[in-house]
Amino acid sequence: IYEILLARDGEAAIACARAGAPDVVLLEMDAPQVDGGLVANALKRDPQTSAIPIIALTLENNSTDGETAIQVG
Repeated sequence: IYEILLARDGEAAIACARAGAPDVVLLEMDAPQVDGGLVANALKRDPQTSAIPIIALTLENNSTDGETAIQVG
């Protein structure tokens, strides 16, 4: 059994991860308002969410998204 939590933008994604304690985060790198790189950084810096694995993905063909995902870990 699983539950999917959805967030419409980066700020909501951070709040959702903190409140929902998910097993994994699927993160769109080109998220509105706060981009995926900033969301991933915020989640990795926060002791409450730092152990949650993040799977970064994007619909854009932007080479910097992959580099950002690798830098964040």
